[in-house]
Amino acid sequence: MIIDFYIANPKPYFQGGFPVTEIIEKLHHITAIVGAPNQVFKFYRDILGLRLVKKTLNYDDPYTYHLYFGNNEADGGTIITFFPWENNHLGQLGDGQVATTSFAIPAGSLDFWANRLEAKGIQFARGSRFDNETILVKDFHNLNIELVEKDWGKANTYAVDDITPETAIQGFAGAVLYSHRPDHTVKLFDQVFGWHKVGEDSQYIRLQAPGERKEWLDIRKTADSFGKMAIGTVHHIAFEVADEEALNYWLEVAQQRGYHTSDIKNRDYFKSLYFRERGGILIELATAGPGFTWNETFEELGSQLFYPAKHEAIIDQIKANLTPLDF
Repeated sequence: MIIDFYIANPKPYFQGGFPVTEIIEKLHHITAIVGAPNQVFKFYRDILGLRLVKKTLNYDDPYTYHLYFGNNEADGGTIITFFPWENNHLGQLGDGQVATTSFAIPAGSLDFWANRLEAKGIQFARGSRFDNETILVKDFHNLNIELVEKDWGKANTYAVDDITPETAIQGFAGAVLYSHRPDHTVKLFDQVFGWHKVGEDSQYIRLQAPGERKEWLDIRKTADSFGKMAIGTVHHIAFEVADEEALNYWLEVAQQRGYHTSDIKNRDYFKSLYFRERGGILIELATAGPGFTWNETFEELGSQLFYPAKHEAIIDQIKANLTPLDF
């Protein structure tokens, strides 16, 4: 569940103060809220061909799974994670949310994915944005997932059915953001994070990451009503920093600019901090390490249930209340 102190309305914008000397080069992960956990596996593994790389519990809600999917090596920038809120209701898409998660696929593979989705009985729509052809599909819990041909820099060797490294999802191409204060959201990513404007049309401003992968954020230019977070919505979007020293640097940057932040959290596979930017979107900054293989071998990734040490005393009770997984 969400921790109240870091989702409160942020303080007024602070123009001066701590100088920004670093940049945020890339995405780390995106976390969404879904319903039945077995349906998550059927869509993201069996249809999209992503690997289950970690099976654990929500730190703040231990009776809820936290499931991680990504490329074969579980690289940062490929990881989409899920909180299955099984007995909850559908959320509502709106301001303060990631509206669409965009995955990069290899050049020339869009038709493969159209044919694969059709063969699996999954409805989709072909479109374009900023001259990029896209396939937009909703998962089994109403999340918007987009496939776009984009050079990500590394092939994904995880094999499912007829998916090959020449067609497999490689990692994040970017995300579409709905902000309640688009000008402030653009200012944060451009002036503070270092994601600069590379395009604009009647609906969106596109900002591009300075890192090698050149991920983008397409920020809707008009504000609307706030969304309602529940099943079928994105919980937060996470950006990668190198290590805990860098995380402490960004903690000071955020606080000096008037953002109400969490303290630094140990999530076992990375350390992180959270704040809600002025358009209402929950931002996480997460370290690159230690990664997912410190407590599970590469071959075993996703095969065991891990849980935070603080839940050890009640783990039997937790397991008795979890939905059995059939994967």
